[in-house]
Amino acid sequence: MGVLILVLLILSSVVGGHVLKVERARSRDMDLKTLKNLDTARHARLLQQVKGVVNFPVGGSLNDGMYYTSVGLGSPPQKYYLTIDTAGTSAFVDCVICSGCPTSTQLPIQLQRYDPRTSSTFSSIGCDDPKCPSDAGCYNNSACYFDLIYGGASEIEGLFFSDIMHFNTIAANSTTSSISASIIFGCIAVMSGHLAQRSNVVDGIMTFSQASISINSQLSSQGLAPNVFSHCLSGDVNGGGVFVLGEIVEPNMVFTSLVPGQNLYLANLQSIDVNGQALNIQLSSQDQQTIFDFGSIASWFAQSIFDSLYDAIQNSIPTSIQSVTYEGFYCFATISSNIFPSIALNFGGGATLSVNPSSYLLIANNFDGNGNSALCLGFFPVDDGDGSILGDLFLADKIVMYDSDGQRIGWVDYNCSSPMDIIIPSPPNPSPPPSPSPPNPGPPPTPSPPNPSPPPSPSPPNPGPPPSPSPPNPTPPPSPSPPNPTPPPNPSPSPSPSPSPSPSPSPSPSPSPSPSPSPTPSPSMFWFR
Repeated sequence: MGVLILVLLILSSVVGGHVLKVERARSRDMDLKTLKNLDTARHARLLQQVKGVVNFPVGGSLNDGMYYTSVGLGSPPQKYYLTIDTAGTSAFVDCVICSGCPTSTQLPIQLQRYDPRTSSTFSSIGCDDPKCPSDAGCYNNSACYFDLIYGGASEIEGLFFSDIMHFNTIAANSTTSSISASIIFGCIAVMSGHLAQRSNVVDGIMTFSQASISINSQLSSQGLAPNVFSHCLSGDVNGGGVFVLGEIVEPNMVFTSLVPGQNLYLANLQSIDVNGQALNIQLSSQDQQTIFDFGSIASWFAQSIFDSLYDAIQNSIPTSIQSVTYEGFYCFATISSNIFPSIALNFGGGATLSVNPSSYLLIANNFDGNGNSALCLGFFPVDDGDGSILGDLFLADKIVMYDSDGQRIGWVDYNCSSPMDIIIPSPPNPSPPPSPSPPNPGPPPTPSPPNPSPPPSPSPPNPGPPPSPSPPNPTPPPSPSPPNPTPPPNPSPSPSPSPSPSPSPSPSPSPSPSPSPSPTPSPSMFWFR
């Protein structure tokens, strides 16, 4: 097993066997309300041998509301930009005939929809195919079908397919190459609700989780990558970062155990300190469970935790600072971030995740309509018993490693534009990646009647407009025009750059919606002839 030292700059990244470039999506016009709506929609959904390091280029930013990467899909390969997500089960790509999928984006990319007719390696998946996920629906007794509800207000539906996905790799001798693998993914044919109304969009979602059909699980099962991945997201205005399938090595990394038997990455939160003082809170076993969610921008805490945090923060700042609510955010009428306390989240095994004010505060410009700015908390309350979620704001400017094989998660503060070490296992008998199975171009059957009746929506979580925390009694200011969220100034020199606001294009802490077993899909989705 060799150790490869790579100098990785923002907008480049490496993956344990495969390398992705991570970009940070940024829109200077994104307001705080849009940021929260993106996360709220996302949160409704939640609730071997290795050839080299897979490296995923990372783009996007907290201001854009997402971090994304690009991959090649199909034969010949076409380039697709996909949001990186650790809280889902499958990868999804917008299909060429998608009804409701966005047709333009404010990000500096060209949108592209997947057209199976242009790929010689496309294969449909039948209901009885072992590749069809166990919780998928079945259309007309033949096509493996999904219908997912996000927060009761957004929906995607379509079919599962397989095709060849292409990745770049870096080997222990620093040579670069590419590998390909047959990957199962969902092709979105119908999109509705909030998901269809976003302005910062990409071509789909690339899921890394403990689910059997996540990208990392599929590559690991084929012997092409370890079931370990790491990321380091730059929280500064330029965004970007590193995302690799493998271990980013840093001697000061701390680890905590994952809650077993979960598709998501959950760890048990044991206590919270504010400015070194422990909060007097009693956490239930449900409230201790905390999701590490690369894909959400903000974070979400059980109501009792949120109230204690809010009170401790308010008691740490001068009484002259007025508390206000704005666009559903809890804010303070000041732009001096250096008066706010630090937060420490203490997990099992003595692992502490430290959060500086610059990592949990967002700026709301012109919050009162008179040109004044305020600092707003980048976290919200959810019902007690729903658990907590840590989003990109809390995870930025840290190396975070997700180890499904070792059932642990670890992190350490880090300047993500600095060089870092990545472990690359060297297999004793390297062999070429398996040949893709012969394509099955047979199209799914043409649907019958065009009168779809959508499946019942699962009940969504209730992160809605957060109730006012006690004891403060904030008075909402007059409705202002949307702010231009930017990260607050870093109060004092610290090893990690300050992050900016981060919306998230995916759903949230409650369980993922189950596709209905006997769906009646929209006729427009079955266009393959």
